[in-house]
Order: sequence, then structure tokens, then C-alpha cells
Amino acid sequence: MRRIFGMILMVGGFGCGPTSQSRVTVVNERVGTVTELSVRVSGQVFQAESLGAGESKVWQFMAGRDDHYVIRFRADSAQVADSFGYVTSGMTFNDVIRIRPDTLLFEAVSP
Repeated sequence: MRRIFGMILMVGGFGCGPTSQSRVTVVNERVGTVTELSVRVSGQVFQAESLGAGESKVWQFMAGRDDHYVIRFRADSAQVADSFGYVTSGMTFNDVIRIRPDTLLFEAVSP
């Protein structure tokens, strides 16, 4: 009996962890191009060499641990970095980060 219970626990453990696909969209609402763009969330790093004015980039990720977004990019010869939002392990997220001329805007959008 003990052996069967141990096998059930072992097999059940394989299904644990993140199972749903989340996504984050970065939208450049500035007049110019941003370069060296990177977004870090839940232990994953996404990068784009550049994002032109009016363009957007979508990345899919698994929320494998509780974390927040960290965004970095270069605009007008200045390095910009900020962190915001929150993701919870195992849940699904569909968030938007808007790069505006004078600020960054974070939108948590329902999936």
C-alpha cells in the first residue's frame, strides 16, 4: 500500500507548475524608435534590437514564479529602466506596456 501511494505522489508531481500561456505586449507610442529593448518577467528575458514609432512587439511566457516586469530600452540617447506590475505563478496574464513620450504606462488586460 505504501508503494502505491508513493507512486501516485510521484506521478501527480509531474503535472505541477505553470500550464497556461501568458503574454506581454510592448507598444512604442513615441515619435522615434527605441532600441536595445528588453523585458524580464518570471525568470525569462525577451529582447528586440529596435521598435519603431507606432510598432508593437508581443512575447509569450509562462508565469512560472511570482515576479514583476522589468523593462529597459534606449531612447533619444538615454537609457530607460523601470519595473512594475505583478505576475503570480500558474496564472494567465495578458498585459500591455506602453512606451509614451514622457512616461511608461502599464495595463493589466483580462485574458
